[in-house]
Amino acid sequence: MRLLCIDDDEMLVSLLCRELRRDGYAVDSAGDATTGAELFAVNRYDLVLLDWNLPDRSGLALCQEFRRQVPQCFIVMITGRQAAEDHMLGLDAGADDFLLKPFGIGYLKAHIRARLRRPATPVVERIQVGRLVLETQGRTATCGDREILLTPREYSLLEHLARQAGRAVTRADLLERSWDDNHEGKFHSLDVLIGRLRKTLAVHGGPDLRTRRGFGFVLRPAPNQETRDRGGNRGTPPLPSIIPQPPLRQLGRGPSGR
Repeated sequence: MRLLCIDDDEMLVSLLCRELRRDGYAVDSAGDATTGAELFAVNRYDLVLLDWNLPDRSGLALCQEFRRQVPQCFIVMITGRQAAEDHMLGLDAGADDFLLKPFGIGYLKAHIRARLRRPATPVVERIQVGRLVLETQGRTATCGDREILLTPREYSLLEHLARQAGRAVTRADLLERSWDDNHEGKFHSLDVLIGRLRKTLAVHGGPDLRTRRGFGFVLRPAPNQETRDRGGNRGTPPLPSIIPQPPLRQLGRGPSGR
């Protein structure tokens, strides 16, 4: 998941970025509306943390702009404004949620998890590729009855590859979805993580993670996990089995979630 944090409080932004990256999120940041708008225009973000009061432009106006550009992106306004009228303005401008300053980092993370559980399309709870099963809500991976222990970033890469199982995923796509622009050495880090994932999957009897030169990486069931037709002949590897979550009851918008 890739997030964008726009706030002119440098200490707050530094803290948020550090803590969210520890949880495996890719986080870009901006200290003003102009830089934030430029980042939003060239990257795909799952969620934006947006301060109401920015030095060069109102966060409210930026919220309206983001909502027009990418309707499905979640926008969480960060503000010290407690008046109901202000919250109404924010919601009408396109905000999905509010965080009132000051707030704890644990509270922020809970808001992010809650919002990312409620995208515009149904949440995918379970992805299966051969013997590999990913439970996206708990961010766990298993092969057969054995759990695969993964770091947050390893899991993020594996989930993205599993969603595209059987198709080549480019290096640029993996880098964009799992690393932010400020991460140094991300090209080398990607190669290291791909190597670790390949070995881990092989040890657990999981799918093959192959490199297709000039295209990227492909995750597909190992040969002994391919399906067979009724005549006993090998068929093509199945596409990932994706089971969506039943539609969730929509919660009302507001700072308390009610």
